[in-house]
Amino acid sequence: MKCIIFDCDGVLVDSEIITTKYFIKHLSDIGFQISIEDAIKRFTGISDKMVYEIISKETGIIFTPEQIDHIQNQVHHSLHAEVLAITGMDELLATLEKSNKKICVASSGTLNKINKSLTVTGLIKYFHAENIFSVQHVHKGKPAPDLFLFAANKMGYDPKDCIVVEDSLAGIEAAIAANMRAIGFLGGSHAHYDWYKLKMSAYNIPIAQNSVELFKLF
Repeated sequence: MKCIIFDCDGVLVDSEIITTKYFIKHLSDIGFQISIEDAIKRFTGISDKMVYEIISKETGIIFTPEQIDHIQNQVHHSLHAEVLAITGMDELLATLEKSNKKICVASSGTLNKINKSLTVTGLIKYFHAENIFSVQHVHKGKPAPDLFLFAANKMGYDPKDCIVVEDSLAGIEAAIAANMRAIGFLGGSHAHYDWYKLKMSAYNIPIAQNSVELFKLF
């Protein structure tokens, strides 16, 4: 029996492209210009805290806690008005549930964002508070292995008995560092770029283009 660890954004819910679109708009308002493609290339899979730290280091822009909270609240409000579940993911999770597979979520997002995303897409019924894990639970987020190791421990599994489904390079690196089997997932709207697919293929791991292919890899 394996434990399947799902990332949330870009794997369970098709949120990355929406979040990025609204996030860069707010950044533009304060003088930081970046395209959607470049933002996806640089920031997908890492925590919001790390993103702000990177931008501050490069530009000298100082983000106050109040400013960050305002931006994040606005972005998440826009996200949850539009986000949908990844096509076929509801059916995949239902099948895993019927098969008594052990599953959990381990995401770079906050607990509030994860829960809201799963709620508005109708996927929350497959998860409980005890199997939803956030970057808030650990000191180091992806690409460090801490979050996945924390999730495995809480789920009662050895890392080698865990399968991680990830759409981001940072997440794949974290899974490999945690000594877990990684599956690359390209079913999100943000993952259509040729360079994205090429970078993921460099890790020499199984890759699923959609939820049907993903199920066959379990």
